[in-house]
Amino acid sequence: WSDWNQTAGEILPDNAIALPECLEPIEESELDRVLDEFLDQVGDKQKTLTALRRKAGKQLERQAERLEKAKLVARHEDHRHDLTNGEPCPLCGALEHPYADGAAPSHKIADLETEAEKAKDENEQAKTAEKDLAETAQELTHDRQALNTCLREFATRLKTLETLLEPLTARTPLSGEEDAFREELREREQAYREHSDSEETAKRSQADLERKAKAAASNVEALQKKFDNLPPLPEDLEPEPVPEDLPTVSDSEKVHTEAVQLQKTRKTQASDRRNHKDEAAAALDEVKKQLETAVAQSEFETLEELCGARLAPEVVQEIDDLDNRLTQRTTTAKALLEQAQKDIAELLEQDVLEGQEAETFTAAQNQLKEQQDTLLKEQMNRHTRIETDNNNRTQRQQIERALEEKRREFVVWEQLGKLIGSRDGNKFSRYAQGISLDILTRHANHHLVKLSDRYRISRDGEKESLNLQIEDLHQADVCRPMASLSGGESFLVSLALALGLSELAGRTVRIDSLFIDEGFGSLDPETLEIAIAAMESLRQDHKTVGVISHVDVLKERISTQIVVEKQSGGISQLRILPEATP
Repeated sequence: WSDWNQTAGEILPDNAIALPECLEPIEESELDRVLDEFLDQVGDKQKTLTALRRKAGKQLERQAERLEKAKLVARHEDHRHDLTNGEPCPLCGALEHPYADGAAPSHKIADLETEAEKAKDENEQAKTAEKDLAETAQELTHDRQALNTCLREFATRLKTLETLLEPLTARTPLSGEEDAFREELREREQAYREHSDSEETAKRSQADLERKAKAAASNVEALQKKFDNLPPLPEDLEPEPVPEDLPTVSDSEKVHTEAVQLQKTRKTQASDRRNHKDEAAAALDEVKKQLETAVAQSEFETLEELCGARLAPEVVQEIDDLDNRLTQRTTTAKALLEQAQKDIAELLEQDVLEGQEAETFTAAQNQLKEQQDTLLKEQMNRHTRIETDNNNRTQRQQIERALEEKRREFVVWEQLGKLIGSRDGNKFSRYAQGISLDILTRHANHHLVKLSDRYRISRDGEKESLNLQIEDLHQADVCRPMASLSGGESFLVSLALALGLSELAGRTVRIDSLFIDEGFGSLDPETLEIAIAAMESLRQDHKTVGVISHVDVLKERISTQIVVEKQSGGISQLRILPEATP
């Protein structure tokens, strides 16, 4: 049982995984079919991940583009504060300005940056998942042969286990019964050990009884020797004289009777002692003869030398104990030998391997155990590598986020370096002039929309350009140079720029006067009316507007006039006309 338990322990180690529900050997063809289906699923998953990664890449590009556009819009933050609800935007013409406070675009930019970062993470995750799935498919292909080999080895070891369990009327455990099976093995082993301990206890008890019997016999013999050595009773033993001062006759008779009885008893004892003495003397003579004969035949010359060579009692006791232990071991060995011969006979009847075949099987079993240990070590190494890789990925993501923050800060400082760090300072000057020009354009468009709904002023599309261009809203927002405007159109644009410049300069110094020299003669009546209405609106804002012109319509519309009258001698006279009555 002990040998079988050891073999079963090797086949079912404590750290073995649960047995499958079906203990029949798995066909290799069935396993190949399952693995092929799994590889097909892996291939489909790779295609899906590739499509998702491409989609994530496109989404990342779109988010980046939206972010750049939002940042471009955010650059006009200063212009946005000047928007008024109900009035058209100089840039886009819209009447509603939801971001006039400037908070929403910043929030939108932050949201777009978050979405862009999220899209970038999703793209990286898709790439990582695609790479991991490819590695998994490759590892699965490499491990197919090893798995088939393990399954065949499992079937062989399962058959061996069933063969070992058959003599014990036991069966192989089903899935989930491994712990109960091991518990049953431990119980049987414990019962076998208890039975063995009980047998050993009985044998020790028997030996103790034998020793006690020998000791009792020795005590009897010693007592007999002591009795034989007692001195004999004297032959002339006479009863002691009865004292004369006895109290009564009855007492004397009683004493006499007791004395007679004692005398008889002593005589009997003396007779027995003489008989025993004679027998002991005869026995002693016989023993002496035997000793003398034994001494003569031994290496000792005298009986004294033989007595001097006797062992000490402690040594004799040790020899007796050793003899008892050897006897017990011999009995146990005989029982084990008989059981082993019986087991060998049963194994031979079951066609169990022996000799060279058994050695080959044992070597193959040891080799399988070594392969199992190697696979377990490799599994642990892979788990360690996976854990290390996960930690590295986490650290890499943290580093990438920190690097992205540093990159955004660097972009700002790089732009400032390009603007401020130029040798002649032209870049920064042009940048500042561009900001002022954008503000001027916004103020000018605010007035130009009142003068004409067709044109809008904007900066040239070239980088760092300070040139202005005109947008024709009636021609699909086409942009063209200022030189392409007619005389009347140029006057309106110039007027709008002048009004915008006055507002720009009036942010720190209030400008209450505006003088316009000529230019009205090139306007058609409708445009002239629009220009006059614009100047009248400026007057309503408590601004003084001076116009130098020869157009009669202006003379009629302007209430206060300064007339220059020429006189003789090259002298001119100024005359202020009173306000005309309507």
